[in-house]
Amino acid sequence: AGPILAAILIVGLGALGWRHTALFHSEEQLYRRTLARNPSVWMFHNNLAILLARTPGHEREVRGHYETALRLRPGYADAHFNYANFLAGQPGATEESRRQFEAALANQPDHPEAHHGLANLLATSPERRAEALAHYEAALRARPRTAEIHNDLARLLASWPGHEAEAIAHYEEALRLKPNFAIAHNNLANLLVSLPGRTAEARSHYEQALQLDPNLTLAHNNFANLLADFPHEETAAIEHYQTALRLDPGYAPAHYNLGRLLLRLPGRQAEAMTQLQEALRLQPDSNATRISLAGLLAQQPGRENEAIALYEQVLEQQPGHAQVHHVVAVLLARQGRFEAALQHSRRAVELNPANAEARQVLAYLLGRIDR
Repeated sequence: AGPILAAILIVGLGALGWRHTALFHSEEQLYRRTLARNPSVWMFHNNLAILLARTPGHEREVRGHYETALRLRPGYADAHFNYANFLAGQPGATEESRRQFEAALANQPDHPEAHHGLANLLATSPERRAEALAHYEAALRARPRTAEIHNDLARLLASWPGHEAEAIAHYEEALRLKPNFAIAHNNLANLLVSLPGRTAEARSHYEQALQLDPNLTLAHNNFANLLADFPHEETAAIEHYQTALRLDPGYAPAHYNLGRLLLRLPGRQAEAMTQLQEALRLQPDSNATRISLAGLLAQQPGRENEAIALYEQVLEQQPGHAQVHHVVAVLLARQGRFEAALQHSRRAVELNPANAEARQVLAYLLGRIDR
């Protein structure tokens, strides 16, 4: 009888499991059905929000579920933290995200993930570096062996003049804890390449990053930037830029950097133009790209007006850019538009009186107009 009863029990449980799976064939359905019957289950509002946040198009519903979870259970630190993480990825929601991280910490001051998340958010504002540092340190006190926190703290320190040695130490600790951490190799290389005499180490870390993750777009682009500064390494640099663009055709920095390199190479101006135009299409507010593209257009017969238009867009955003005022003055003077050129030339000299060439152009224009 025992084996028969056991078999019946197993079959019965199997049938129950099958019916349960059929009824709730996904987590989403499970949460939705439960909440339809009992909308006060605060944990399921939180869990459904986490699930929906993984795919685009549910942003309003995600907000609604997090807010309901927090209304039903005020002070629920994990819901504040999860909501903050979601908001951190939403355009224009930085302050909301900060408030949610702070609410998580108000309710659970030793929440290491909330300290880490808030630190990452604050680190994007140079004036809030000290606050970010305090939160990274709090996160590390609780999680000293978390490589990601060391890496993110190192990124903050690397952007803070005078803290380079500390940054290197945290990158190295991240890599000691997690030797296959490709992005940390890339980030350490980015710092080393900016320091005198550390280029060979930077190159080694870029190579390790790409060995660990051959599809790491950032590392291909950054390694190419290093190679582009060395004579006879241009071909390798171009290959890395092109690999970055095969991996992510919409990665504007690689288009821009490739365009800048091609500008230096004989006979590759047309390719440079294509790359710079694509970079500007992808990042239409990039003044660096506007300046590079305008400089190239200014050398093309009949395209000076296009160059001037791009330079004027730069000046709308950076009216104090002395060199752009000077270049525009020269282009306008070539066209015989001396009055307009004089305005830009005067501004160029006001902003940078030490520019001898700008002073010569101003003297020339004043002489032309006084005649």
